[in-house]
Amino acid sequence: MVSMAFGQKSKYDAHKSFRRKQITATKTNRVGKRNPWPTAFFIIARGNAPGMRVEVKSFGQRPYSKTFGNCKMPQSLSQLYVHLIFSTKDRYPFLTDDIRERVHAYLATILRDMGSPYTVVGGVEDHVHILFDMGRLHAAKDFVEQIKRESSKFVKTLRPNLDNFYWQSGYGIFSVSPTHRESVVLYINNQKEHHRLKTFQDEYRDFLNRYGIEFNEQYVWD
Repeated sequence: MVSMAFGQKSKYDAHKSFRRKQITATKTNRVGKRNPWPTAFFIIARGNAPGMRVEVKSFGQRPYSKTFGNCKMPQSLSQLYVHLIFSTKDRYPFLTDDIRERVHAYLATILRDMGSPYTVVGGVEDHVHILFDMGRLHAAKDFVEQIKRESSKFVKTLRPNLDNFYWQSGYGIFSVSPTHRESVVLYINNQKEHHRLKTFQDEYRDFLNRYGIEFNEQYVWD
């Protein structure tokens, strides 16, 4: 709902292609004199393409409405799959079998609450893999900050000896084509088997090299 006053330029947020125009009016008082002071009103946009119905409500008057038949509401669509990887602090095996699934479920809940329509979480004792659709509302760093902050609080409540739990400061986030999504899901779901032969550090280096990302061994593990 948009609140405006007569005498001001109206801005139709519901459709940006509306031409801004000056709307002026006067109000007649009880003794029949015309009063030039502004009267506030509200515009409520309803519906979308092919037309939009606008209801105008002004104080002291009956509401009326009008349909703009040739207006089309714009759509903003996206599908941005990313593969997020980060470890526990110093790669310590905090995420043991008894709590790992609960932590993964909590991570997925955080992402869904942030508007991600698709989420897959997996990993082993010392790191996590998350495949998700970023949607349109948040930047990558916002997801990472929220995920780490909120999940770190949660993990510390699971056992008394987890007071010192922290995630690493850094992370890696990699784009995923929709055509490769299912292969990434399979990779994440097979993490336990995968890491029988390869450490997290070897795995992470492989990702960075595959995507052509330069890195410094001195700082990449912080």
